[in-house]
Amino acid sequence: MFLPLVVFLGFYLGLSYVLKRFLVKGVLQRIVHPVGRRIEVWGSIGLTVAGMVILFILYNTTGWEDIQAIIWFFAGYLSLQTGFRALLEWKYLKGSNQYLMSLIQLAFCLIYVAIWSVVA
Repeated sequence: MFLPLVVFLGFYLGLSYVLKRFLVKGVLQRIVHPVGRRIEVWGSIGLTVAGMVILFILYNTTGWEDIQAIIWFFAGYLSLQTGFRALLEWKYLKGSNQYLMSLIQLAFCLIYVAIWSVVA
């Protein structure tokens, strides 16, 4: 259980470094547009609350025994949260490739989860 996490963190941090260095030039930006910032905050809160409700329902139906369902729940939640962030970065950070970094990291995470869910 510990080895997959260490491997994932190593690859993820390496990928983040390479993408930040070669894809996104300069410092990573934050959304500062007032409307975009408000959408980001309330959208993240909404997705987090919805995720917690779904996780509670999942816990009540499976009791943490169906590990595949829990793994795929977190993969889906990660997809929604990162996709939402990438959409806002694309919309409000014009001239930046930061949204591509988010999407590539998301693809890496989903591929990794898919591989380890088959192996586990």
